[in-house]
Amino acid sequence: MNSVNSSEKYGMLYYTTSDGRSMDGTGMLIAADLFKCSKDLRTFNEEQLEMITKMIESVGLTSLDSCHHQFYNEYGNDGYSVVILLQESHCAIHTWPSLGKVNVCVYVCNYSTANDAKAMKLVDLIAAYYGSEEPIIQYVRRY
Repeated sequence: MNSVNSSEKYGMLYYTTSDGRSMDGTGMLIAADLFKCSKDLRTFNEEQLEMITKMIESVGLTSLDSCHHQFYNEYGNDGYSVVILLQESHCAIHTWPSLGKVNVCVYVCNYSTANDAKAMKLVDLIAAYYGSEEPIIQYVRRY
Protein backbone atom coordinates (compact mmCIF):
# COMPACT_ATOMS: atom_id res chain seq x y z
CA MET A 1 0.00 0.00 0.00
CA ASN A 2 1.32 3.44 -0.93
CA SER A 3 1.45 6.14 1.71
CA VAL A 4 0.55 9.74 0.92
CA ASN A 5 2.87 12.68 1.50
CA SER A 6 1.80 16.31 1.47
CA SER A 7 3.61 19.54 0.73
CA GLU A 8 2.46 23.13 0.58
CA LYS A 9 2.81 25.22 -2.54
CA TYR A 10 1.17 28.59 -3.12
CA GLY A 11 -0.80 28.21 0.11
CA MET A 12 -2.40 24.92 -0.98
CA LEU A 13 -1.63 21.34 -0.10
CA TYR A 14 -0.38 19.07 -2.86
CA TYR A 15 -0.26 15.33 -2.37
CA THR A 16 2.07 12.68 -3.74
CA THR A 17 2.19 8.95 -3.23
CA SER A 18 5.22 7.36 -1.58
CA ASP A 19 6.61 6.48 -5.01
CA GLY A 20 6.49 10.16 -6.05
CA ARG A 21 3.41 10.15 -8.28
CA SER A 22 1.39 13.35 -8.12
CA MET A 23 -2.19 13.26 -6.85
CA ASP A 24 -3.49 16.39 -8.56
CA GLY A 25 -7.05 15.64 -7.65
CA THR A 26 -10.28 15.66 -9.56
CA GLY A 27 -11.02 19.33 -9.06
CA MET A 28 -10.92 22.44 -6.94
CA LEU A 29 -13.56 24.26 -4.94
CA ILE A 30 -13.02 27.97 -4.34
CA ALA A 31 -15.22 29.64 -1.72
CA ALA A 32 -14.93 33.41 -1.52
CA ASP A 33 -16.51 35.77 0.98
CA LEU A 34 -16.34 39.24 -0.56
CA PHE A 35 -16.78 41.89 2.12
CA LYS A 36 -17.20 45.67 1.74
CA CYS A 37 -18.46 45.48 -1.85
CA SER A 38 -19.04 48.80 -3.59
CA LYS A 39 -21.40 47.55 -6.33
CA ASP A 40 -25.18 47.68 -5.85
CA LEU A 41 -26.04 44.18 -4.61
CA ARG A 42 -29.83 44.51 -4.52
CA THR A 43 -30.95 43.84 -8.09
CA PHE A 44 -29.85 41.29 -10.67
CA ASN A 45 -30.04 42.14 -14.36
CA GLU A 46 -29.05 40.62 -17.69
CA GLU A 47 -26.10 43.02 -18.06
CA GLN A 48 -24.56 41.47 -14.94
CA LEU A 49 -25.05 37.97 -16.35
CA GLU A 50 -23.43 39.07 -19.60
CA MET A 51 -20.45 40.57 -17.71
CA ILE A 52 -19.95 37.44 -15.57
CA THR A 53 -20.26 35.23 -18.67
CA LYS A 54 -17.55 37.30 -20.36
CA MET A 55 -15.31 36.85 -17.30
CA ILE A 56 -15.87 33.09 -17.46
CA GLU A 57 -14.95 32.98 -21.13
CA SER A 58 -11.96 35.32 -20.66
CA VAL A 59 -10.27 32.83 -18.32
CA GLY A 60 -10.85 29.91 -20.68
CA LEU A 61 -13.88 28.27 -19.05
CA THR A 62 -17.16 27.53 -20.87
CA SER A 63 -20.59 28.78 -19.79
CA LEU A 64 -23.45 26.41 -20.71
CA ASP A 65 -26.54 27.75 -18.96
CA SER A 66 -27.66 29.88 -16.02
CA CYS A 67 -30.52 30.59 -13.66
CA HIS A 68 -31.11 33.31 -11.09
CA HIS A 69 -33.49 34.30 -8.34
CA GLN A 70 -34.26 37.82 -7.11
CA PHE A 71 -35.01 38.08 -3.38
CA TYR A 72 -37.45 40.66 -1.98
CA ASN A 73 -38.30 42.07 1.42
CA GLU A 74 -40.80 44.70 2.59
CA TYR A 75 -38.49 47.46 1.28
CA GLY A 76 -38.04 46.04 -2.23
CA ASN A 77 -35.20 44.10 -3.85
CA ASP A 78 -33.00 42.37 -1.31
CA GLY A 79 -30.25 40.55 -3.19
CA TYR A 80 -30.04 37.72 -5.64
CA SER A 81 -28.50 34.37 -6.38
CA VAL A 82 -27.19 33.33 -9.77
CA VAL A 83 -25.84 29.92 -10.75
CA ILE A 84 -23.94 29.41 -13.97
CA LEU A 85 -23.46 25.88 -15.22
CA LEU A 86 -19.99 25.47 -16.68
CA GLN A 87 -18.75 22.74 -18.97
CA GLU A 88 -16.10 22.32 -16.25
CA SER A 89 -18.69 22.43 -13.37
CA HIS A 90 -20.32 25.56 -11.85
CA CYS A 91 -20.13 29.12 -10.52
CA ALA A 92 -22.61 30.39 -7.89
CA ILE A 93 -22.94 33.97 -6.66
CA HIS A 94 -25.14 35.09 -3.73
CA THR A 95 -25.47 38.74 -2.69
CA TRP A 96 -26.23 40.10 0.79
CA PRO A 97 -26.98 43.83 0.34
CA SER A 98 -27.64 44.51 4.04
CA LEU A 99 -24.14 43.19 4.83
CA GLY A 100 -22.40 44.62 1.75
CA LYS A 101 -21.22 41.09 1.03
CA VAL A 102 -21.13 38.57 -1.80
CA ASN A 103 -20.54 34.83 -1.46
CA VAL A 104 -18.96 33.12 -4.47
CA CYS A 105 -18.50 29.40 -5.03
CA VAL A 106 -16.60 28.14 -8.06
CA TYR A 107 -15.97 24.45 -8.60
CA VAL A 108 -13.97 23.14 -11.54
CA CYS A 109 -13.14 19.58 -12.57
CA ASN A 110 -9.64 18.67 -13.67
CA TYR A 111 -10.57 15.44 -15.41
CA SER A 112 -9.32 16.24 -18.91
CA THR A 113 -7.65 19.63 -18.33
CA ALA A 114 -6.13 21.42 -15.34
CA ASN A 115 -8.59 24.22 -14.58
CA ASP A 116 -7.44 25.39 -11.13
CA ALA A 117 -5.63 28.52 -12.36
CA LYS A 118 -8.63 29.47 -14.52
CA ALA A 119 -10.96 29.20 -11.53
CA MET A 120 -8.61 31.26 -9.35
CA LYS A 121 -8.47 34.00 -11.99
CA LEU A 122 -12.27 33.93 -12.33
CA VAL A 123 -12.74 34.49 -8.59
CA ASP A 124 -10.25 37.38 -8.70
CA LEU A 125 -12.22 38.97 -11.57
CA ILE A 126 -15.53 38.54 -9.74
CA ALA A 127 -14.07 40.11 -6.57
CA ALA A 128 -12.86 43.09 -8.63
CA TYR A 129 -16.23 43.38 -10.41
CA TYR A 130 -18.09 43.67 -7.10
CA GLY A 131 -15.47 46.07 -5.73
CA SER A 132 -14.65 43.97 -2.67
CA GLU A 133 -12.25 45.69 -0.29
CA GLU A 134 -11.89 42.61 1.94
CA PRO A 135 -12.02 39.32 0.06
CA ILE A 136 -11.47 36.10 2.01
CA ILE A 137 -10.81 33.23 -0.38
CA GLN A 138 -10.51 29.54 0.53
CA TYR A 139 -9.19 26.83 -1.80
CA VAL A 140 -10.15 23.19 -1.38
CA ARG A 141 -8.60 20.58 -3.66
CA ARG A 142 -10.93 17.65 -4.22
CA TYR A 143 -9.47 14.12 -4.56
